[in-house]
Amino acid sequence: MSAPQAGYQDYRGIRSRWGDLVMKLKNMIITGSLAAFALVFNMFEGSLPMPLPGIKLGAANVFSLLALVLLGVKEAFAVTLIRVFLAWVMTGNFLLSFAAWPEA
Repeated sequence: MSAPQAGYQDYRGIRSRWGDLVMKLKNMIITGSLAAFALVFNMFEGSLPMPLPGIKLGAANVFSLLALVLLGVKEAFAVTLIRVFLAWVMTGNFLLSFAAWPEA
């Protein structure tokens, strides 16, 4: 078999690049979905009555653990950060934290 000509791309190289893009897209979709489910559970859990002040069930963390098992450490960390940040913004706690800053 002869060597490929200049400028010729191997079909397997193109296919593997498309496969990599598809896997990255799949991981992003799964990460976003898990973060959305975790946010919904976090908001629902916040509306439940707490037995003691400051104690929550932590059911939203199940989605972070699921991301850890299915996708890996980086994606699980991303799910947790996205959930915490969006819950922080949606509950309005960010207004209280900025209001507590001392004026210089």
